[in-house]
Amino acid sequence: NTERIEALGATPLHPILNSISRIDSAAAFVRHLGWSLRHGLSPLVYMYEEADPGDPGRYALFLTQGGLGLPDEAYYRLDEHAEIREKYTAHIETMLTLAGFGDAAEQAAAVLALETRIAAHHWDRVRLRDLRAMYNPMTLAEVRAATPDFDWDSFLAGAGIPADRLEQLIVSQPSFLEGATPLLASEPLAAWQSWARWKAVSGLA
Repeated sequence: NTERIEALGATPLHPILNSISRIDSAAAFVRHLGWSLRHGLSPLVYMYEEADPGDPGRYALFLTQGGLGLPDEAYYRLDEHAEIREKYTAHIETMLTLAGFGDAAEQAAAVLALETRIAAHHWDRVRLRDLRAMYNPMTLAEVRAATPDFDWDSFLAGAGIPADRLEQLIVSQPSFLEGATPLLASEPLAAWQSWARWKAVSGLA
């Protein structure tokens, strides 16, 4: 029903976008990150289940780096990708404009700046080939200890994952978790909200 789709426009996104605008604390934002994971949007930290490479007879839950809209960290760092960054920022602005935001240009610039900071903690493509380096079994208590700035209770609650079911996780990029999670406190909440709006609009476009 394309006529119905055109008539609705961005209206179906409004409950999600309004929810993001109401976020007023770091804990509430981290809960939204968990909700985003549950609903298939792009979170800061991905969690997924697959066979354990160290014990193929069982399934394990993996934690991996996330948060970027461009293919990998090099796109935010190298001069050869400058034009792509410009076009990416323009695309974010267009999408947020279509979603009804009057300050889309400012929000798009904030998204790129924040993703650039996130990318600085991403493992590059060469390092991601080292499967042994990416196999780091940890208990949830160990993950909490390594990331004291991240509210795992709020994240897991938002994702609908009972903490008592997580006996062990396999952390693929420990230094990413340790480096990127403090950004939730050091970067303005408004920038994170713009980033969350972009992820919602992009993921549901």
